[in-house]
Amino acid sequence: MDESQHCRFASRCPMYPKFKNEFGLNVFKTSYCHSSRHEQCSRFALASKGTMPPADLLPNGKTLPAA
Repeated sequence: MDESQHCRFASRCPMYPKFKNEFGLNVFKTSYCHSSRHEQCSRFALASKGTMPPADLLPNGKTLPAA
């Protein structure tokens, strides 16, 4: 995959450990983190501005429910 096709923050994304369901995490990784759509990710937008996104913020702008 072309380097421009994935999120430069993915390798250290604090959202990943929050998922208890690997399938759900893989859906977001495929849809945002490892695709050209990463620039549409709410987490990417904040991180690109120098703001650490909350760990429970999902790429689609929603939040993970509390465990």
